Amino acid sequence: MTDNRLVRIYESELDVIFDETQSHSDIETGGSLFGLFSHGGDPTVQLATRPTERAVRNLHSLELDPQVTFEMETLLWERFGTQCVGMWHSHHSIGLYEPSSGDRERTRRYGLKFQRPQYVEVIANLTGEGRTKVLRKPAPKVLLTPFFYLDSRILSRSNTEFQVLPGESPLRQALKDITRNADLHETLRPAPQTPRGVCRLGSSAASETGRRRPSEASGRPSDESALASGQYLPIPDLVEYFNGCVQPLLSGLPQDYDIEATPLAEERGFEVAISRRRHNARISLLLAWDGTSPVAFSCTVHPQSGRGQEIRWVPRTPDEKYMLRVPLNWGIKQIDRLP
Repeated sequence: MTDNRLVRIYESELDVIFDETQSHSDIETGGSLFGLFSHGGDPTVQLATRPTERAVRNLHSLELDPQVTFEMETLLWERFGTQCVGMWHSHHSIGLYEPSSGDRERTRRYGLKFQRPQYVEVIANLTGEGRTKVLRKPAPKVLLTPFFYLDSRILSRSNTEFQVLPGESPLRQALKDITRNADLHETLRPAPQTPRGVCRLGSSAASETGRRRPSEASGRPSDESALASGQYLPIPDLVEYFNGCVQPLLSGLPQDYDIEATPLAEERGFEVAISRRRHNARISLLLAWDGTSPVAFSCTVHPQSGRGQEIRWVPRTPDEKYMLRVPLNWGIKQIDRLP
């Protein structure tokens, strides 16, 4: 979808993000976004939170306090029927204006874990004179950019821009009358009435899927080029294929498996990379489409470097390629046999 999507957000919540960002010019900061979705599927952000003292903030990473996050989610759902719609965080002055690879992976895992395809991300950047720490220089300039994932599980992103709703969020107003502990008081701290600095609003472009770019192709299995030139066709609907074929296939795996499903170039399939934490080996399962049915194109087990040759699955009958669990179970057995 190429239509522009709107992230509606109250002026008071933009002020909170702006204030928190310009107050931490040399370290990552951020918080949760709470709100609802419209009939058309666009999000309305009614509340932006701050991190508490127990949040872990570093130059390039942020870990919110899970207990405070849980308390906020419970309070807002039980009292107001409002849910978490995403997250905001700063890239301060590092010059990265898009979600990083770590940001995208966090978003993808969130969508898979909680089965919440739609996800909002707001990134704050210090620009221009905002990078200086010298006294008596102009206050920070902050650029806020919205990103809206139509399906976070495959990192499908729309063209996105802000629509600012004037004044203070009604949700923030209502929360003033609720008794709060110190942590909730801090995470809900409003912005000062007289903001310092200049805030600009940006927009973001669509990213149809999470497929790798050509520059990242060196790590792909050689099977992918063969798949693209063979009998298999582009998948007509990646989301439907993922929900109906890939997700059910992986749902029964134990929790100690790490899984990454990535759409391939030209929508010709999915590469499912599976590893087990106690083994230094990886399963690479390529799933394709023959025009009517999903099919397992190949399955390869890659042992740790220096621990032996890769092992390739060979179907015993032509029909086995349509039994997606057969190569998956084969790969798991091969990994379990490794030391």
